[in-house]
Amino acid sequence: MRDRAEFTAYLLCRDWAQAEDLVQAALVKAWRAWRRIGDDPDPYVYRILVNTHTSWWRGEVPTSAPPEATAAGDAMGAVNNRALP
Repeated sequence: MRDRAEFTAYLLCRDWAQAEDLVQAALVKAWRAWRRIGDDPDPYVYRILVNTHTSWWRGEVPTSAPPEATAAGDAMGAVNNRALP
């Protein structure tokens, strides 16, 4: 299954390294939901693969914490928050 999923991922992103990352991410998500998948995991895993690729393509990569934003008018605050040498 992994070889077929990896080839499908390659067709989606046209990069073997990214295809491997995509398959790994899809299999981790499938493993977390394995009890709900049932007897035939292939369609479920391929759907996860496509959805994960779509999320990556859109730039919706989940992070552990949102980046800190400074207000547009708070230039001095941004300067003060920099690390000093």
